[in-house]
Amino acid sequence: MAERASNALLAALARRLISPPPVRFLALLALCGAYVQGGLTKARDVEGIRAETAPWHDLTPGASTGTSLHGRDL
Repeated sequence: MAERASNALLAALARRLISPPPVRFLALLALCGAYVQGGLTKARDVEGIRAETAPWHDLTPGASTGTSLHGRDL
């Protein structure tokens, strides 16, 4: 019985520490940071995107992004 009460107390404490919106935001940012950084890096490197898309009939960066975002609709 004491073990159950201890687990419940620990769970309540964890909920109070993890639940605040700033902590949740920072945790999600840490999980998704690499994806955000990759997208920003590609957005700033237009020449790199052109070189990357050259094998696909010289698509422009906007066309490549549009195709990847809405490719299932084409």
